[in-house]
Amino acid sequence: MRYEKYKEANLPWLKEVPEHWEIKNINNIFEERRTKVSDKDYQPLSVTKNGIMLQLENVAKSDNSDNRKKVTAGDLVINSRSDRKGSSGLSSYTGSVSLINTVLSPRMGFRKYWHYLLKSNDFQEEFYRNGKGIVADLWSTNFQSMKCIEFPIPPLFEQDQIANFLDWKINEINRLIKVEKKKIASLNDLNSKIIYKNIDEISEYKLVPLKRICSVTPGKEILKEVESTDDAAIRVFGSGESVFKYTDRFMLDGEHIIFGRKGTIGKPYIVDGKFWIIDTAYAMINNELSDFRFLYYTMIIFPWDNYSTNTVKPSIVATQILAEKIKVPSVNVQIEVATRIDKLLDKNNALINLSYEYISNLQQLKQSLISEVVTGKINVQNIEIPEYEVVEAESEEDVEELEDEDVEELEIDIEEDEEE
Repeated sequence: MRYEKYKEANLPWLKEVPEHWEIKNINNIFEERRTKVSDKDYQPLSVTKNGIMLQLENVAKSDNSDNRKKVTAGDLVINSRSDRKGSSGLSSYTGSVSLINTVLSPRMGFRKYWHYLLKSNDFQEEFYRNGKGIVADLWSTNFQSMKCIEFPIPPLFEQDQIANFLDWKINEINRLIKVEKKKIASLNDLNSKIIYKNIDEISEYKLVPLKRICSVTPGKEILKEVESTDDAAIRVFGSGESVFKYTDRFMLDGEHIIFGRKGTIGKPYIVDGKFWIIDTAYAMINNELSDFRFLYYTMIIFPWDNYSTNTVKPSIVATQILAEKIKVPSVNVQIEVATRIDKLLDKNNALINLSYEYISNLQQLKQSLISEVVTGKINVQNIEIPEYEVVEAESEEDVEELEDEDVEELEIDIEEDEEE
């Protein structure tokens, strides 16, 4: 339902607002917090798409003093890197965040309304359009370049209603997403059992070190980042099964098995075509002694936890993984077993893909709803909000979601691993 009357806004990201709303410059609404502190004195926080989270306990503290920005409970934080679009939120904690983040203290209005406005697609596009790209000093200059941005401001009672309405609706969407993620986890667990059973039942085989049937390439940091729309854009992967960013050259080409070295340990997935991997992951490829699909299924059931180092930042060492002896039947038997597993997993994988598609649609619905409500395209003034059970947002634990300095010094190649 739309409002009765609108007026022209003439903003790059917003053409009209309800007639009774105000429009004010971002500098009149927020004060930037730039106090530098140490993560040893202030609890480290992570800025994710699900909001501001307490940083994982296994992330090491820095030896540098005053290496982060102070955040006070009630501050709004935006990750200023364009490849972290949507990573922002209202902090419930007093702590510290990476210098790459923009920390804003509201001068006026309801903080929860601002939280949702900063999450809207329209604002995000305008925010990053006014940014200066992904550069080392972005954190110190970003807010200055944002000062031309103007915001729509409803009356206070409306800000409160909008925030409460979105709390309710987003909670319902998150509940549905959580259900689908549980389905995926159950189906993946069932898949692992099917894979284990079929490999365990192989009767004729040799126990061979993994390094005899494959080779592993360590990831490393890219030299240059480009936009996804660049004609020469090459996908960049990390320990999580999603495109992390884009670069202008490729490290590897063809079908490879990627597994996490830090952050998400193990959890192999397949990438094909030209790509790059960062230093939180390894890429594996089979040789003439093994079938690619059989190797992939073997890595799915590999005992990753047994090889995770007991350090502040748990990790795995390639040479230890490659020394592990596994069942290796003839290549013909490998192909036969892998083909059988493929068929057995077809139905489950189809269901998993449907769940991922549903989650993607729900995420898009969430973004669309936020954008339309906070900019006045939908009128929620008279909607009665019922009581509901709150669903906790899930923490994003992939190391790629943490700040840059939290993934420093990860570039260790296999030769260095051997020295360990």
